[in-house]
Amino acid sequence: MNMKKVSFDVLIQFIGMTGVIASLIFVGLEMRQSQQIALAAQQQSRTQVWSEMTNVYTEKGISMYEMMFNLLGSDSMNESEILISHNWLFQRVLIFESDYVQFLAGLIEESVWEAKLSGMRSMYNNCKNREVIEFFMPWVHEDLGVLLSNEENQLCTSE
Repeated sequence: MNMKKVSFDVLIQFIGMTGVIASLIFVGLEMRQSQQIALAAQQQSRTQVWSEMTNVYTEKGISMYEMMFNLLGSDSMNESEILISHNWLFQRVLIFESDYVQFLAGLIEESVWEAKLSGMRSMYNNCKNREVIEFFMPWVHEDLGVLLSNEENQLCTSE
């Protein structure tokens, strides 16, 4: 009889431990799903910001391509175009800071962050943009200036 009681106690403990393990697995899966939902929501938010920016420039009759590659720093820019290009660069710096903070919080995947960093470095390395971007850097996370101005990015191009 003593043997049956020990076996029954072991069986109860085993069932209890199995329940705890199953609960932990369930919680882990729920946390993973919550992380995936947060990543998707952040990507949607970033897309919305870029769409709104594009719409603003469309209303002004300026294409994003023109803004990014042809207009910025051009010698033939009028006052309004200079204002728009400087504000656009400031928006880029603020969005980049937001992306950086989200990356640090684990809300941006490594590959997405690397693409964003590469794009911002490209903007920074354009001689026409650097002075404006550096002017705005004191108002954002201090690590961003270091990320943009590391040794491999010192030379600017005349894009």
